[in-house]
Amino acid sequence: MLQTYAPIDFRNNDPYNTDFEDIYYNPALGFAESDHVFIAGNHLRERFSALPEYGRFTLAETGFGTGLNMINAAAHFLECAPKTAALNLISCEAYPIELETLKRIHHHWHHHELRIALYQNYPHRASGMHLIRLHPRVCLLLLWGDATRCYQACMARVNAWFLDGFAPSKNPQMWQPELFREIARLSQPNATLATFTVAAQVREQLTAVGFNVHKQTGFAQKRHMLSAVYERPLSVEKSWTDYPAPKFDTRPIAVIGAGIAGATTAYELAQRGKVVHVYHDPENPCASAVPVAVPFFLPGKTDTPMRQFHLAAWHDLCRELKCCPQGIVDRMPIALAVAEESLARRKESLADLFEPEQADIEAKKLYFYQAGALDTPRLLTYLLADKNITQYAQKIAQLTPQAEGWRIGEQIYARVVLATSWQEQLLPNALQKRMRTVRGQATFFALNAPVAGEIFCAERSFIPLPDRVHMHVGSSYSVNDCDRMRRTQDDAEHAEACRARFPQHAIQLERAFVGIRAASRDYLPLIGAVVRAESVYQRYQKWSKDRNIPINEEIDYYPQLYMHSGLGSKGTLTAFLGAKILAAMMLGDPLPIDRKLLTSIVPTRFLVKDIIRGHLNN
Repeated sequence: MLQTYAPIDFRNNDPYNTDFEDIYYNPALGFAESDHVFIAGNHLRERFSALPEYGRFTLAETGFGTGLNMINAAAHFLECAPKTAALNLISCEAYPIELETLKRIHHHWHHHELRIALYQNYPHRASGMHLIRLHPRVCLLLLWGDATRCYQACMARVNAWFLDGFAPSKNPQMWQPELFREIARLSQPNATLATFTVAAQVREQLTAVGFNVHKQTGFAQKRHMLSAVYERPLSVEKSWTDYPAPKFDTRPIAVIGAGIAGATTAYELAQRGKVVHVYHDPENPCASAVPVAVPFFLPGKTDTPMRQFHLAAWHDLCRELKCCPQGIVDRMPIALAVAEESLARRKESLADLFEPEQADIEAKKLYFYQAGALDTPRLLTYLLADKNITQYAQKIAQLTPQAEGWRIGEQIYARVVLATSWQEQLLPNALQKRMRTVRGQATFFALNAPVAGEIFCAERSFIPLPDRVHMHVGSSYSVNDCDRMRRTQDDAEHAEACRARFPQHAIQLERAFVGIRAASRDYLPLIGAVVRAESVYQRYQKWSKDRNIPINEEIDYYPQLYMHSGLGSKGTLTAFLGAKILAAMMLGDPLPIDRKLLTSIVPTRFLVKDIIRGHLNN
């Protein structure tokens, strides 16, 4: 779904929302107002200064608007906090401001580097969650949509709140009891809150959900404002989708596997300031080493968890590709065949999800415009070149549990991530059988003349290489097959398809690539903590008789053992978002995905399905 852009009128060069008939901030003293109401109202400078080394702080806001408060908070954090501390910002907005309008609003603001980072990754108006890195130590999770629905989807532990937005008299639909209940659900004990309004309904609703509310001196012409402290214990309803509390530890994190899942995971952890050791088996190259790959997905006609996850992953990937060095992305349209009878429905569905410059349908093809062909070896090299990452060419055949962590060779790690693709012998048996091998062979051809710069994906993908006279065709798809030998039959079928696609060209077969991927049995990745199967079977066994029996039991996990695997043919599409989700779980940061989707991606889902289907022996 696409959000409606805010209608902005400039009055004396200051933004005014014509729908709500209200200003966004004090025209002359916007940052001073933010300092008084939100920064001082939450005692943030003192709290930032008091953070421990490697501390993490989460700050949430109910109305992003122009971004003034978020940029201001980030600037104060970078000035006050320890150099190893990190800030997570969350902000929602039902009516985002168009980027060029936002730049006009910002033209006289300070904090240039923070603004440029925001502009570079500013999302289109697609609803949902969009994670932006404003600084190596500051992340902003933007939630486009209704405030209540956005925070209902959110999983975070918030230390301070900016209760902002147009006044309750102007925007009553935001200031509803449901929003205040979500604020309470997400708040840490002793979380603080500040707001410009002293409306009785706001005071009453904050008090009703557990905040101790006080009037304070307001800013400029406003006599009062509110500050509040959350005084109830942490509200946690146990669920099988829960994951272990993060463990503070400055030792390196081990990632086993250097394919697209392992590389993106290591990169994301490194970007969040963690030291990472990556182990890869030199005798078994990853399927991600294929010379070229294309991230694509076909938006289905129904809003399934898979479509939601793939759509979120696509938007996240497009932001990541903007930051990649030259040579990694060969930008060209990605075309997917669309059946004649589906054209109208596809076009209507597409209009609800994308701007025309992002995706469109032309000549019976669905086009995606923001990505292209990825040079995967270069991409992996780039991801693993981070200064916080060290690589080890070593096969890991065993993980040995120790009191203080996991032993790998002579090293002991507090936290380990398994990203080993189809070589899943390190996983518990209950999870090993949830994945299967998929053999794929791609063939490369030389053409006698250049072709258009367009990727075409149907039964096979046709990917022109940068010189446009060489073509990748593939790949084959053979389930439960881990044979790495090249097959002439696959080459012959690819050659026939290439001639049919380019009948006016002579082709010459040059080389082939064989990769073995791991795919989950439901075609969604396994992202999260590695569960002890017996705890799930014991505590949720009643669901074998009735799925509707309420069970809110905590389950057990192997200590600080995680996985990111089973990506299948969608690895380049989903790996970046999967890595962000996993890093957030491991470090206690806000999840960049709707929490309802956890039931579709955490490894535990397969064990729960076993119980419900009566397959406990499978």
